Amino acid sequence: MLVVKKEPHPKALANSRKMLIDKTLSIQRAYLLALSELDATHRRLKSAVERYANYLNKRLLWIRSTEPISLATISHIPKQTIQLLNHERWIGVFKTLMDDVVLSPIFSIVLFFTASLLLARQKLYKLLRRTGVHIGNLRLDRVNQTFKGIGLILILALPAPLLMMCIGWQMSISLNANNFSKMVGNTLLILGPLLFHLTAFRLFLAPGSIALVHFNWEPNGVKQLYRDLGWFSVLIVGLAFIVTLAFQDPLLGSGSGLLRVVFILLMIVLLVFLIRLSKPIGGTLSLMALEHQESILFRFRYLWFLLLVVPPIASIIFSMAGYLFTAGTLIERVLQSFWFALLIIILHQLILRWLTLNQRRLRLEAALERRQAEQKARVNKEAIEETDSYYLHEIEEPQVDFIALDNASQKLLNNMLIVIGIIGLWGLWSDVFPALQIFNDITLWSYTRSENNQIIPITLSSVALAILVLIVTIIATKQLPAFIEITLLQRLNMTQGSRYTVNTLTRYTIIAVGLVWFFSLLGGSWSEIQWIFAALSVGIGFGLQEIVANFISGLIILFERPIRIGDVVTVGNTDGVVTRIQIRATTIRNFDRKELLVPNKNFITQELLNWSLSDQTTRIMIQIGIAYGSDVKTALFIIEQVAKEHHRVMHDPAPSTVFESFGDNALLLSLRCFVESIDFRIGTITELNLAINDKMIKAGIEIAFPQKDIHLDTRRPLDVRLLNSENIATK
Repeated sequence: MLVVKKEPHPKALANSRKMLIDKTLSIQRAYLLALSELDATHRRLKSAVERYANYLNKRLLWIRSTEPISLATISHIPKQTIQLLNHERWIGVFKTLMDDVVLSPIFSIVLFFTASLLLARQKLYKLLRRTGVHIGNLRLDRVNQTFKGIGLILILALPAPLLMMCIGWQMSISLNANNFSKMVGNTLLILGPLLFHLTAFRLFLAPGSIALVHFNWEPNGVKQLYRDLGWFSVLIVGLAFIVTLAFQDPLLGSGSGLLRVVFILLMIVLLVFLIRLSKPIGGTLSLMALEHQESILFRFRYLWFLLLVVPPIASIIFSMAGYLFTAGTLIERVLQSFWFALLIIILHQLILRWLTLNQRRLRLEAALERRQAEQKARVNKEAIEETDSYYLHEIEEPQVDFIALDNASQKLLNNMLIVIGIIGLWGLWSDVFPALQIFNDITLWSYTRSENNQIIPITLSSVALAILVLIVTIIATKQLPAFIEITLLQRLNMTQGSRYTVNTLTRYTIIAVGLVWFFSLLGGSWSEIQWIFAALSVGIGFGLQEIVANFISGLIILFERPIRIGDVVTVGNTDGVVTRIQIRATTIRNFDRKELLVPNKNFITQELLNWSLSDQTTRIMIQIGIAYGSDVKTALFIIEQVAKEHHRVMHDPAPSTVFESFGDNALLLSLRCFVESIDFRIGTITELNLAINDKMIKAGIEIAFPQKDIHLDTRRPLDVRLLNSENIATK
């Protein structure tokens, strides 16, 4: 029997497919809804994590990590000490050391390398001292000798820290080590860099090393710091080992009495060292800077003392109050800042030494060129060979002085390193800055904004930021214009007066921006301070109009520039050079080096003679009197030739000579010529007078001098008497 399978109706198939598609779309919509809910939940979780992280960063330093220290805390110290010194734990450390560390091939390689360095220690010391043999000899001295010396110091400081870190690393990764052995390994791994830094710095200060020979640091201060680093390194590494190990030990706890007592001892040792280092009188830093009392190190020695001494004292107080995490974070950042500052100082000395050597070498080459030129001028002398050989023996290389560096280069170097230092310190302390946001919660006062009646609080952080802005403004006012001049303006085709104008306007701009920012942080909006300007306007109307007039005139002088720094001017009966243009007055120094303060308004409202406003060229006029009967034409020719031969006298306009008149005692001649700058006026007059006098003498022309004829009355006898000195004294 034939069975025919009936095919489903197309409509039924379409309906079935439609149902499947609808179901798929429904599942997809549910899936997308679930994804959107998951994304929203993830965003809420991320936001919560960020808020929690910000909350922790803001408050973690200000939350007690343990209870304040008490008698009960101290009473547990003996038990905790016994726990830390438990012989079974240290036997496990020794077993791990013997079974896993000593048999390690990496340890064998490190041990062999360390032993090789120790055996070659004396040779390395000799090489280190040999790097300073040619210091001061400009022909042989090279800055790469200093780099070589620093490299040798790093190699000499490497054995003990390298061995310590290798043992610590092997113990920390050992599979057979117990927890205490791994804690000891982590401690050694952490303290290895500290020991390396201390050892390298002490070698840097050693006799015959870099600090004394290459950088020429003050010997007494270096010796004192070298001695102090000896006992400090031993104590600080030993106490730091106990603190680090006790902090990791779960049996003692992070706030144990033993940990805090040893940490306080560590801070006391650090405090004693820093006091000896930075005390203003007799300290190491003051001894090093004693010969350079104009340096920042000496002038701010009391500030450095406070900055170095306060952190250990604060850490002791925090530790006793239970803020152990805060104390550890603070002292860790301070020590990192100290090492970073030391690195900046060494970098400064290296660049300074390189610049000094280049400058001295250029001076020596210029001196030798002058010697060679003078020797060539002596070719026609009879004793040329003897003279030349003697002269060559007399040439001495100038002694290297690390302080006598070009001021512009030194300022540029200092400013560059200050910028690097600020960036580095910002990076070191960046993770601590969020904790300072807690000061935003301390409101000191508030004010109401007139636009929307909104109450704006002034917090402790606002006041601190305002003080910081004021300090930065003061520093920038003094340093930034000079920095701009060194880095930019001197490389442009600008005159000294133009550079001074830019510097002065930059200084005014910094002051204005800094003051506006300072008062805005303290709530000084326009509605709050407009009464000050109203009071000033009344004061200006009565007593301050002259001051304001001088200030505005000073701005006009800077923009219009009728006078500039370095211009030679005549004000009243005073001739001098403009040295400073300030807010109220301009300083003019006359040729007796006396300074005249002229109110700025006088330059705008009164007549002013500027000898070098648009053209530095100035005319010289020299009068010469020759005796009657001299050859005038020859004298005029000699004077004109002297002027034409002088290297400072301009050929266009050409010098001219004039026979002016018949004087009472001489025939009066005059020379008129021009020089390019008024700076050459006095010297050129002197040189022309000397040359004219010499050539007149050689030509047999007599320079006239005042003469008088005495006529005696001979109409009656003259009364002539001879008197000796005794008769004159009696009379």
